[in-house]
Amino acid sequence: MFNKLKILLLSFLTLICLAGYAQESFNLSGQVIDSESNNIPNATIQYGNLFFASDNHGAFELSHQGELIIKISAVGFETIIDTLLINSDAEVLFQLQKTIQDIDEVTIEGKRQENSTILNKIKIQEIKQTPSITGTPDLYSSIKTKPGVQSNTEGQKGLIIRGGSYDQSTTYVDGVPVVGSSHLFGLLSMFQTDCIDNVNLYNGYKPLKFGTSLGPAIEINLKEEYSKHQSNSGSLSSSVISSHIQTIVSNKNFFMQIGLRNSNLFLIQDLIDNTINTKESRVISPEYKFQDVTLKTSYLFKNQKLQFLHLRSSDQIRYDIAFTNNERKYLNSMSWKNYASSINWRCYTENSTTLYASLIHTKYNTNLNSKNTIPFWDSDNSESIWRNSVSEFDNVIETVKFTFSADKPFSNSVNLNYGIQHKRSVVTPNSQEFWEDESQNNDVAFAGNRIVNNSSFFLEISNQISSNASCQLGFRTNMFKYGDQTELHFNPRFVYRHSIQDRLGFNVYSIRSSQDIHLITLNSFGFIPELWIAPNESMPTQRSWLTGLKVDYSFESTNFYLDFYLRGMSNLLEFKEDIDFNNSTTSIVQESIVNEGQGAVLGLEFSMKSSFEKLNYDVSYSFGKSSRLFKNLNQGNVYPFAFDIRHDASIILAYKFNNRISISALYTFSTGRALNINDQVVPIGFTTPLGYTNTQWVSYNQPQNRNSYRLGNVSRLDWNISWNKNVNFGLFQIQLGVYNTLNNLNPYSAIITNEENGNQLIEEIGLIPLMPNLNISFSWD
Repeated sequence: MFNKLKILLLSFLTLICLAGYAQESFNLSGQVIDSESNNIPNATIQYGNLFFASDNHGAFELSHQGELIIKISAVGFETIIDTLLINSDAEVLFQLQKTIQDIDEVTIEGKRQENSTILNKIKIQEIKQTPSITGTPDLYSSIKTKPGVQSNTEGQKGLIIRGGSYDQSTTYVDGVPVVGSSHLFGLLSMFQTDCIDNVNLYNGYKPLKFGTSLGPAIEINLKEEYSKHQSNSGSLSSSVISSHIQTIVSNKNFFMQIGLRNSNLFLIQDLIDNTINTKESRVISPEYKFQDVTLKTSYLFKNQKLQFLHLRSSDQIRYDIAFTNNERKYLNSMSWKNYASSINWRCYTENSTTLYASLIHTKYNTNLNSKNTIPFWDSDNSESIWRNSVSEFDNVIETVKFTFSADKPFSNSVNLNYGIQHKRSVVTPNSQEFWEDESQNNDVAFAGNRIVNNSSFFLEISNQISSNASCQLGFRTNMFKYGDQTELHFNPRFVYRHSIQDRLGFNVYSIRSSQDIHLITLNSFGFIPELWIAPNESMPTQRSWLTGLKVDYSFESTNFYLDFYLRGMSNLLEFKEDIDFNNSTTSIVQESIVNEGQGAVLGLEFSMKSSFEKLNYDVSYSFGKSSRLFKNLNQGNVYPFAFDIRHDASIILAYKFNNRISISALYTFSTGRALNINDQVVPIGFTTPLGYTNTQWVSYNQPQNRNSYRLGNVSRLDWNISWNKNVNFGLFQIQLGVYNTLNNLNPYSAIITNEENGNQLIEEIGLIPLMPNLNISFSWD
């Protein structure tokens, strides 16, 4: 206890002495007027790949540093392109001349910006100032500090947002949906920060194009910058976790970005081995490596844009345990891989309509293999022998999706967005368990439904009702076809925005959603396997609705919002109490899964961002009561969802001393998640297989109620210091930090153990102690 107090006091004094971090960019306040000094509302503002509109008074704001190439256009006016040098806060007047738009001379590339009051924008500078375990600025470290995104999910691959499983929250990269978008079990995203332009989190109302999953959407827009002359820029970065290289080549019509990253954990393999092997009775051999690739190219024609995107990511883990006093061994390996490619086309017509078409192909594979050498009682010979138990999980999801849409403004106050979409998914779940010395069942192919088709039509009208009020009203129809079944869903949506005054406003929103593919996981100890299955007659597609009220306030550098919401889900699936993984996957799906589950979430989210001189701070808090109800589980009573995390709070303090030195700190507090400690038997390190004698090692007590045990609270303090220097041809930066400065072994799971006197107790298991990190990078332009 005394050591923890010393560490906490030292960290606090360090923060007091060094302070935090400031903005790395400056504010540009613009005003768009005509030749008679009249304001031009809804003018199109474009810089880089960002595309948005001026307000009803022709005003807009943006943040930038250095040279800025800005394009401003409006119907009936000449487009202007201006180059500004932004090295301080500035106010600029942009005057447009009336003319007739010539489509052969004007190309507007980009996309319509969503109303910022119904989404959470995550700027690159926020990602860079948030401490991470890797020492490398990463999106996942930043997004887990946002309200509603659970921050205590170390060891879980996906993002848990507003009480849904991680399959319900979909990440879109330039419109391409990506499944399993993380490295290091959710500690690091597969997206290199230097490749990203901006990120939007839609945890309430989300755009029509993101309508094929139940929950929130994370929109990642990669960089896309065109220059007047041929240019090249990029960055190099390295830490003990990974190394990456990113480069951009562009001119006025062509853009290409390549990002490559590879893990460096082999450099500290000896340190990992020595740290984890603390008992002479066993030898643990953990190995982890990952890679990812990002490739984006685009080409501008007179009034069209063609873009190609390719993403690739892979993780491989080996976690072996050998006991020195006998032949007992646990050989475990796990991997997951992501492939995604897309080609999309945009056309900007003479009547200001934007046409969009895309073809996307994605493939996701997750694999878990466990070979355990364990004692087995041979009843024929009345002796104990050693036998090898083998368990395998192998899941593949392959999807092809086509979209065609149009975005048409009818006036300065009305905009129509409509389109069609078709998605075909093939899901191949396979699992098997067997004795290695016995003949295997070769008939392991999944015999259930594997294919689901989803055809959609969507339409949404955006209307500026008055100077203080606007609304969006739309719907998406989904026709699901799987096996001999057809489901037709009508999912309406609306959001109403009212500005009480320039600084204060509120949004009322409601949305219904459908999801075609199910994910089922085990809620117990270890790194969980994934079972992805397509719907069938007894397990139809999942549905969800969400209604909320969001109040927002902004004044100068302060932004504040409060969001109340209620969410419901139906047609959920869950494993039964007892699962025999010795059965085929077909039998498990048919016999070991309960259906017709319901879910409910009642939540509140709070966020405040502000700055004072050189100090920036970001405070967030969320409360979420999430529960599940199954007729055939928990005696038919309501029980808490595994990630029913009642209180989740974080604060980021950031301070910039000068142009070279800055510091930031993150403090996180969260209540522990609910855990189902079953009377089952599991191998160390992984949660499969369950319920068969060849995998027995540790036995647990059966709880009276499902998810009846709640882990202890999570409390963590992280910080980092950045130093940078402009050198010839670029910027050199060093970032030094510490993850989990308090050295709390925050609970990840729990097991039943015995104390010295033989009494049983529950021991909570933590993953990551105090972890120092160092990252060195160089960028050029």
